[in-house]
Parts: sequence; C-alpha cells; structure tokens
Amino acid sequence: MRKLREAFTLIELLIVIAIIAILAAIAIPQFAKYKIRAANAAALSDLRNAVMAEELYASDNGEFLYIRTRGRWAPTGNVKLWDRHRRVVDVLHLSPKVYLYIRTDRRVYSTYTAVTKHKNGDSYYGAEPDAQGFFFDKKNSYFGERLMRRDCPRPHPQRIDFTPGAAGHNWQKY
Repeated sequence: MRKLREAFTLIELLIVIAIIAILAAIAIPQFAKYKIRAANAAALSDLRNAVMAEELYASDNGEFLYIRTRGRWAPTGNVKLWDRHRRVVDVLHLSPKVYLYIRTDRRVYSTYTAVTKHKNGDSYYGAEPDAQGFFFDKKNSYFGERLMRRDCPRPHPQRIDFTPGAAGHNWQKY
C-alpha cells in the first residue's frame, strides 16, 4: 500500500504565493486612495466646523471672528477664534495634521475666507459667507503640502472670493 504524501510540492507553494501577490498588488493601491480620501474628509469636516462657528457668532454679534497665526504655517490642533476686541471667543479642535487659515476683513469684520488642508490629503477646501457651499482645488501635486497664508484668498464683501485663479488655485464649487 502506498503512503500518502505529507507535504506540499514546490509548484503548489509557488502558485499560492503568486495568488497572494496578485491580491496584494490589487489591494495596496486601493488602501492608499482610501487614506487620502479619509484625510480630505477630515479637512472638509474641520472647515464645516469653522464655518459653523463663524456663522453662529456672526448671527449673534453681526461680525466675524479671526485667528492669529504664530509663525509661517497656519495652526493645527486647537485654534483660538478672536473677536475684534482681542478676546478669545471660541476654540476649534482640529483633526491631527489639518491646517486651517481664516482671513477676516479687519476693517469692518463683515466677511471672511477660510481654507483647510490635511497634510496627507491632495485637496484644499475653502468657504466664505458670500457664496453658498464650499469650494475645492484638487491636484496630486498637493499631496504632503502644508497650508500657507498665500493659499487663502483675501476677503471682499459682496463678492465671491473663490474664483479660478484666486490665491493661485483653480477653485471649483464642491
């Protein structure tokens, strides 16, 4: 009587390894895309929270808030919102690696522009009170960039500030 074989052959092992490699080659790029999409979603969520804080304060007080930035980069983490009397009114809790910049018209505090970007995302997101909704600019070359002050358009009352070409971006309606 023949003895049953107790091990796999080399060919069988190579076939199993090849199948696993093909599945990994399909799954890994999809995982990277999901990470970028999650980073973009965090930036958009933080922008919505900032806009909500601005609009709530403006509905009660008739003017918008601003942020103070220390140094060259827009802040991340806990961001203080200041009123025109230099008092801290609210604190925004940003997601890790999300940068926010808010520019307020400091003459009359009647308008603002706000931009967010996640460092690991590939999109900038913007909002202002003169236009309904949000704006975005998406490019693969933005991956790994931080938000800078120059990325936020200057606010002008009664005018949509996120036009294509504003602050060097190709802004589109979200």
